[in-house]
Amino acid sequence: MLAAGLAVVVLLTAVHYGGGRASTSLALLERLEGHLLDLRFRARGPIDATDRLVMVAIDQPTIDRVGRFPLDRRVMAGALRTLGELGASQVIVDLAFTEHASPEEDEALVDALAHNEADILLGYFFYTGAADAPPAVEPERRAFFEGKALTVAPWAEGAGDILVPQAVHPPLAEVHEAAAGVGYLNLRVEGGGIVRRAQMLMAHEGRIYPTVELLSVAGEWIGLGGAGTPLFLGGSRARPRLSVGPREIVLDGAGTALINYPGPPGVFPTVSLVDVIDAGDGDATAAAELGALVDDRIVLLGPSAVGIWDRRDTPFSASTPAMEVHAAVLDNLLEDRFLQRPPWLQLAEWLVMLLGGMLLVVVLARAPLWAGIGASVAAVGGAMVGDQLLFSHALLWTQPLMFVAEVVILFAGMTALRLRQEAAARRRQEAERAQILDLFGRYVAGPVIQEMVDDPARIRLGGERREISVMFSDIVGFTGISEGLEPEQLASMLNIYLGKVTAAIQEHGGMLDKYIGDGVMALFGAPLEDREHACHALDAALAKKAALAAVNEQLLASGRLDQPLAIGVGVNTGQAVVGNIGSDTRFEYSAIGDEVNLSARLEGLTRQYKVYCIVSQTTRDAAGEGFVFRRLDRVRVKGRDGPVDIHELVGTAADGAPPHVEEYESALTAVHEQRWEDALRGFDGILERWPDDGPARLLRARVEGYRADPPPEEWDGSHAFTSK
Repeated sequence: MLAAGLAVVVLLTAVHYGGGRASTSLALLERLEGHLLDLRFRARGPIDATDRLVMVAIDQPTIDRVGRFPLDRRVMAGALRTLGELGASQVIVDLAFTEHASPEEDEALVDALAHNEADILLGYFFYTGAADAPPAVEPERRAFFEGKALTVAPWAEGAGDILVPQAVHPPLAEVHEAAAGVGYLNLRVEGGGIVRRAQMLMAHEGRIYPTVELLSVAGEWIGLGGAGTPLFLGGSRARPRLSVGPREIVLDGAGTALINYPGPPGVFPTVSLVDVIDAGDGDATAAAELGALVDDRIVLLGPSAVGIWDRRDTPFSASTPAMEVHAAVLDNLLEDRFLQRPPWLQLAEWLVMLLGGMLLVVVLARAPLWAGIGASVAAVGGAMVGDQLLFSHALLWTQPLMFVAEVVILFAGMTALRLRQEAAARRRQEAERAQILDLFGRYVAGPVIQEMVDDPARIRLGGERREISVMFSDIVGFTGISEGLEPEQLASMLNIYLGKVTAAIQEHGGMLDKYIGDGVMALFGAPLEDREHACHALDAALAKKAALAAVNEQLLASGRLDQPLAIGVGVNTGQAVVGNIGSDTRFEYSAIGDEVNLSARLEGLTRQYKVYCIVSQTTRDAAGEGFVFRRLDRVRVKGRDGPVDIHELVGTAADGAPPHVEEYESALTAVHEQRWEDALRGFDGILERWPDDGPARLLRARVEGYRADPPPEEWDGSHAFTSK
């Protein structure tokens, strides 16, 4: 197993290393990595976008106002002039003016470009697909474009592996001449139709051209005027480094950068072109609001209306306006937060695959199966969590799927080998389990049988000490009831009653220990451990009360009884010995100890206090705040030396505490402090409103006795019961 696992680790690491060295991956994994990157964006959610950018949308209200698209260039000219007057530092137009309109429209646009207080940047397109058929461009316009367009100064190796398009469709020469600059608007669409990378540079006929976003930040940082170019390319063919004034941007060999989308559409402040038109038409309010928004900022103006179909898919949403993608690229440039995948990250991935895979092989071969499952899950989970943290906080794009595939292959293969090796041992164990079932299946409850099957070592005399909750319940006045019934009627009644009571116990995780005539003993927290055993015992007690009401309704309706049954329930929590108790020839799973005896005594006390359920202080403490109790008394029961504080289970916290609870406990405090008159007034007040309250009636009579014959000075407030 070790040899096979290590061979798989080395092979898969070599495959991943070879794919990374060639800058390619298996096609399926490459596509899955892209979708995983999209999931990371959605898991991270939106972040604060740059405050240097505002978008002006040619939306549906704009189309409704102007009446058509493409817009009349005179409308566009007026909007550009208004934005310049309101203080915009730049306006990037996400449109390409490659064809003539009417002379009046062209003249208005050129004038707005040439005489504007803002730098107006326009776009054009390269044709990158072999199947594209670009229109013919007159030589004069092409020559003007090549002489005027800003290009990038290459390094000694030239353009390297930067993307080479088929052709260029430049803007009109007069428009180009009037604008502050032009950059291409192409967006790179990957498999699945999603834009994940920004194509920052393209190499065409010996020159390297920048995208319009690069042109924009160059203008922001160092200006577009003067001789020469503000953009310089260095680095190597595999990792070109683009210098833009004070900023250096690391690209991949094709001249792209991974876009770190700040969020879904709407993360950038956006206004409608209608607002710009209104501001230009003299609307002072619109002008003031728009001026506050665009002053000294870059404005990106482009279409967003659905019918224009200038839309792309992004990791956050499908059919997103293309200018949202341009805005994300600008944000990354301005805030220096493109995602990166440096060479050392690939090396780290290879080392994780190699070393992590070897460690996993050892765990899968030597540790228990559950440990192998846990290690595999932890490896996959750790890779995903670490990947998300590096993405969100370090702007690194890791590719963990090859490691995940390695974990899955190792787990599946080595587990299959291991299961095959363990098959013979499992068959022996099955024979042993069959013997256990044959010997004990008729004598013990189902959960105990399962524990015996899972751990045969537990089949022994004695047991283990464990904290549990023990419940005893009994029918009040059963002897009198049984005397008035025929044996068949009595058996039928008991079957109905015990069936309902048993179901209530088992539904709340309890184990029916035994029937004692009409009585029932149940354990909570054994044989299966249960941290909430006290709560489950009290839930079962309340469920038994509801079940008893259903039993009474059935028995009274059938004529089996002429008066309803009443039961008493005692619950205590504490340490007991649980296990197989008995002799060499016959034993059963049960619990023994002083705490078990106390729960039986508490059940007996319900007849003295005329209440349904009495619990000990330890049970009340373990149950927490989910139930309502009444502190009944402090007692000494037969067979136990010290006093015990006992409580009545009133109901759940959701039901609230009845008003007599607080009054009774105040009167009980007066008893313990030997303030007999205060105690009598308290109990009399309760009995005046609740004449059937058993605890108040019992303690009132006891106080009358104390008043006539006071207890000794060392009295601790307890009352001793001498019978069970």
